[in-house]
Amino acid sequence: MKTIELKIQGSTDQFYGKSQYNQKEVHVIGALDGELVEATILKKTKKALLAAVTKVITPSNERQEALCPHFLNCSGCTLQHLSSHHQLTLKAKWLEDEIKFPVQFTETHPWHYRRRARLSVKYDTKKEELLIGFREHKGWYVARMDGCFILPKAVHNQLPALKSALSQLSIKDAISQIEVSSIGDNHALIIRHLRPFSNDDINILYQLENHSSLVIYTQDNDLDIHRPGLPDQPFAAQPMTISHHAYHANISDFVQINEEANSKLIEHIQNALQQNGIIHDFFCGMGNISLAISQKAKEVIGYELSDTMVEKAKTNAKMNDITNCHFIQMDLFKAQIEKPQIHSTDTVVLDPPRSGAEDLCQLLSQQSVSQIIYVSCNAKTLIRDLKILSEKYKLVNAHIFDMFSQTSHFETCVILEPKSQ
Repeated sequence: MKTIELKIQGSTDQFYGKSQYNQKEVHVIGALDGELVEATILKKTKKALLAAVTKVITPSNERQEALCPHFLNCSGCTLQHLSSHHQLTLKAKWLEDEIKFPVQFTETHPWHYRRRARLSVKYDTKKEELLIGFREHKGWYVARMDGCFILPKAVHNQLPALKSALSQLSIKDAISQIEVSSIGDNHALIIRHLRPFSNDDINILYQLENHSSLVIYTQDNDLDIHRPGLPDQPFAAQPMTISHHAYHANISDFVQINEEANSKLIEHIQNALQQNGIIHDFFCGMGNISLAISQKAKEVIGYELSDTMVEKAKTNAKMNDITNCHFIQMDLFKAQIEKPQIHSTDTVVLDPPRSGAEDLCQLLSQQSVSQIIYVSCNAKTLIRDLKILSEKYKLVNAHIFDMFSQTSHFETCVILEPKSQ
């Protein structure tokens, strides 16, 4: 791989440094605007080269030492060379430039926040070494990791023991991934395996569990998740609390990966809501926002595509003795066909997946509601949808939450109101 010297001039929308080499744009992981660096080229595409810093010749005043020794090799993080405050400042400035509106942000603890993750596993037969971690930036190999500062402390601390245990398995070359679900004090690992475990393998997994705070589950080719060697003991739903409400989350349920940031986001929404109206919560999932805002509403109507999640939201409402939340199965990507009944005095909350809510925003742009609160994990689709809504609505607040610290991603909450007629 070729190493070149680059002068960094600006940054990309992923907050990589931007430079030029042989009349081609170079995106440099770990570089900051104004720096002079040496970087190694990792990938070549038609549009640009992807590189990673190997040496900083002239550093930015904002640069800090990365906490993790695997930074710049592992793709799990890309911004450890900036303080969390400067990360958010950079993200807010980028979003401000895109939406032409002031953006505020809320800081949360930037380490050991990620309660859901999927780690790759690979046994290197030549080196006789088992690797567990995120992929390298090149995307071909599993990064060599002895810990991870964005995973929960219980998983970070036990990663060497986990590697040691899996290295002893008779089918160590048939382990493909590990799913982490760490909610509250319940730290579950689901080990995906392509061949059956032997009895000795199962004993090794229980020994690991007995000497750690981890709870081990396995998943074979039938995709059922259960305790090692015990197919009649499936994954136990994990208890969690959101805004003083109790929930139970299964491994397949969508859960915001950062508990503290999610709490701050919900508090922000609660404070912004108008009192005692009807609120429509689109893409409600298992009721993450619906239940939390129920005390400020006459009625909350939650909409979700999955029948399973609708039933789970109903169960969660019942478990918390909440009677003014109702949930409906609806395909919100075909909102103009389904046409939910919304009135001008109602409030709309949107929390779509990364693909955004284009069809629903088209529908909302054809009528007026008193308030729209749009929560987004993908700024690009948010910007697209805001353009659709801008004909009838104006921005009154934009706020970033540090849901994905050390990465280029961030959670945004924007609030819109009708333009005066």
